Amino acid sequence: MLTITLSDDDLARTRLAYSPSWEAVSSSLLVSNPEKAGRSSWYRGWRENAREALAGVDLEPLAVLTCGDAGYLPDFLLPPPDGPSPSFEAELERLRHTAPQRVAAEARLAWADETPEALLPYLERPDDALAALADCLAEYWKRTLAPSWPQMRALLEGEVITRARRLAQGGPQALLADLAPNIRWEAPVLSVD
Repeated sequence: MLTITLSDDDLARTRLAYSPSWEAVSSSLLVSNPEKAGRSSWYRGWRENAREALAGVDLEPLAVLTCGDAGYLPDFLLPPPDGPSPSFEAELERLRHTAPQRVAAEARLAWADETPEALLPYLERPDDALAALADCLAEYWKRTLAPSWPQMRALLEGEVITRARRLAQGGPQALLADLAPNIRWEAPVLSVD
């Protein structure tokens, strides 16, 4: 179980947003590693369509970071959104400008017990590896999520509005009370199973 202790200051700085990059990275787990993604049967039809759309695309630059043995997703891969509704292109541009030292350090953290060959470019040539990762994500986005992004964005924006209303009406308790069945808020601790 993951526990996060949130101070009053943390809660005051909390913002509501969605992230196209997060949608891309998390959905890629359904394609490359469905057993780690959890509840993957909900998306079986989407996963099959995505696999067809991705025929011939090498997802290894992304998969090596998301399927590590340490259970860690590099932070540079999913920076907090700059605003409530960023574009995928803007988030991808931010990714492309990540410092090489950060790329190498965080990529190393994804694998605690081994160093797969696909990880070596992140450790030895992080600039090149980051460029390959950004290209991989762009192709993944184009083939899998871009066609349905207008509908997805509308649903995500609706969720942000709903959550903002809960926050305005009932404070952090109302906002955090029903995020998901595996998330529990007991101030000041947010627990995720």
